[in-house]
Formats: sequence, C-alpha cells, structure tokens
Amino acid sequence: MKKYFNVSFQYSESVYCANIAHAESAEAVEAHYSAKYEWCKVSEATAADVEEAKRKGKPIVEIDPAPKMPILTINQQEREALEKSGEWCPAMARECMNRNGLNFDDIEDINNHYETHRWGSDTDRRYRKSAVAKAVAKVAANPRDYIRRTA
Repeated sequence: MKKYFNVSFQYSESVYCANIAHAESAEAVEAHYSAKYEWCKVSEATAADVEEAKRKGKPIVEIDPAPKMPILTINQQEREALEKSGEWCPAMARECMNRNGLNFDDIEDINNHYETHRWGSDTDRRYRKSAVAKAVAKVAANPRDYIRRTA
C-alpha cells in the first residue's frame, strides 16, 4: 500500500526544495529523486504534513514503480559486457533495442510515462526524442531488468 513521504532534495548548487511523495516505499522515492538530483533525504510524512501540503498547494508527486518487462534478447557480446561491468554503454543499449524491434509503446513503458501530443507537432518530436534518450539510459544502466529469460 502506498504511503506519503517527505522529500528534501538539492535542485541546484544553492537551491534546496521539499516535496511530498506518494509511493510504495522510501526506497522507491529515493531511487526516483537520486536519479535526477545529487542529494535527497526521504522520511515518512505524517497526516499533518500531507494535509498542510494540500492546503498550501505544495506538490505531491506520485511515484509508481517502474515497469520491469523482459523485452530484450541479447547476443554473446552484450552478455559478456553485462557480466564484466554490470551495465552497458548507451550505444550498446540502443543497438540492442533496435535489433529487438522496440517500438515507441515499449519506450513509453520503459519510462512509465505517456503523452498525448498531436502526432507530428514540434512538441511531439521533442518529447519522442527525449523519451528515447531516457529509455536508452535506463536500459544501459540496468539491462538485466529488461532481458527476456530463456529456458
């Protein structure tokens, strides 16, 4: 069951921010904020903290667990790189994703983020470009989460 958490994080060199996050665990909140910011601190929020945030219009961030779907079949070179370093370079991740024929729905599933921009608009092109880059970075950092298990 989801809980509320207080989150403090370093937005820039001299700017610190605080949010309330709604997630399954403190670890999920920490993983979410650590991926974006250099420093973060997470603690469980009280009912009064949540009520105050709602009253003052402060952000309450919903954090869903990232879907981990086995979608990639890897070759020997990728397997060796994974065993040696535990991750891939972005170029290897992109090549593996291309070889496996991932479509944009798969990219959005990896990012757990879906948009409805008008297809072909400048906003849509920018979104797609950044979504692909984020998905490649996620797969490169944790390829084991996306590898299809074989019998």
